[in-house]
Amino acid sequence: MAAAFLEGSGWTQTRIDRVVYPVVHHHTPKERKGLDHQILLEADHLVDAGESGYPEEAIYRMREVLFRTPTGTALLGQIDLVR
Repeated sequence: MAAAFLEGSGWTQTRIDRVVYPVVHHHTPKERKGLDHQILLEADHLVDAGESGYPEEAIYRMREVLFRTPTGTALLGQIDLVR
């Protein structure tokens, strides 16, 4: 659906692919591909952790397994500090 939405945008296929991959795979962290995808994965998990009140153990585990960017890791730490 994301690709079909962007096909009439005038964007190059390379740019469309760069946007579509993270959108389609934002729930599949094992298939990480590029910084765009990593940022979207982290953002999605930050929202989930903040809204769902994940236990502290889950937040520490996400930090170890999923988070790679300094900004995402810092934001995850802020969620942990709020508790």
